[in-house]
Amino acid sequence: MSQLALFSLGDQINAAMGAAPSNFISVPIQSVMTNFVIVWMLILAGCWLKTKYEQVHYIGCVVIVLAVLVSIADKLESNDCSAAGLIQNPRGCLTAYRTASGSYKKFDDISSAVLWYGLFLLSTVPMAVSSCYKQKVLKGVNLDVMYAVWWSGNFQVVWGILLFWVNWIPLPEQKVQLPSETFQLIADTWSCLQGNVPHPGDEACAADGAPGIKWFIIYLFFNLSFNICYLWLTKRMSAVWAQIATALCLCLTNIFSQFPFLVGDAAQLMTLSQWLGTIMAAVALWIYNLQPEIQAEENSKDKSSVMANDLETSVCQAEPFVATGMPPFDPNYAPGDTLA
Repeated sequence: MSQLALFSLGDQINAAMGAAPSNFISVPIQSVMTNFVIVWMLILAGCWLKTKYEQVHYIGCVVIVLAVLVSIADKLESNDCSAAGLIQNPRGCLTAYRTASGSYKKFDDISSAVLWYGLFLLSTVPMAVSSCYKQKVLKGVNLDVMYAVWWSGNFQVVWGILLFWVNWIPLPEQKVQLPSETFQLIADTWSCLQGNVPHPGDEACAADGAPGIKWFIIYLFFNLSFNICYLWLTKRMSAVWAQIATALCLCLTNIFSQFPFLVGDAAQLMTLSQWLGTIMAAVALWIYNLQPEIQAEENSKDKSSVMANDLETSVCQAEPFVATGMPPFDPNYAPGDTLA
């Protein structure tokens, strides 16, 4: 049970650490920074799991990061943070964030940007630790994937309750949530999911298309399916392989976001940069699979095989005395002589 509890602890710490800075970092930049988890995973897998990587594996990871950068290259180039730009296209400024009133504002100084960007980057470290730990447990014992998903999900509820205090941290330009309002927040959330409007300004809770609880259940179905597949791939392949495949899934999200029947009015055609980034992500997964990873258990098997071969060779090439236990032939030996 302790191992299954640790399965979801890293993921919950990642969510708690990334919750605050995500309010001040644009979604494209979040996509780029999230993929830095591959860097931490390579280091952890090499040092902790004793996985050996070839040159093609490092190239594949680098191409994944470049693919995300290419996907948002047009947004990076057209970054307009002027006063007029914040009014006309507020999402076009990558260093602007949305306040509680709905308006967009730039960072006051560079120290604020360093704080939030650094905290978000640091939040990917527990995600990497969690992924490598899952691989270690899944490959170390005969653990059923469905059993692991069930119990790790149950423990994630416990971790979520223990880390709920993160919501009480005061944030700039955000409404402060007091500890005494915790149960009211939970009640308002449940009311919103049922299609009610708890407070003025929460009219989105009563939007057309069924109450939010319906879409939350649909989300849980896909999220649970993803977690099961992710753990199965981690057990069958590796944590780094699964993470690279997840980066390719993010590119597929861009493709599906073009269809109104899936995302509604938010549907937008992919730009040339997004298409190129998607192709690069697919090529990166192809490059990574050109050579297999060498896991720790495979290293030990190879060493055992080499030792067995060396022993067999030494026995076959040994002197007759060593091989048979008999002394070498002496032509001057006569019956009755004492062997030295």
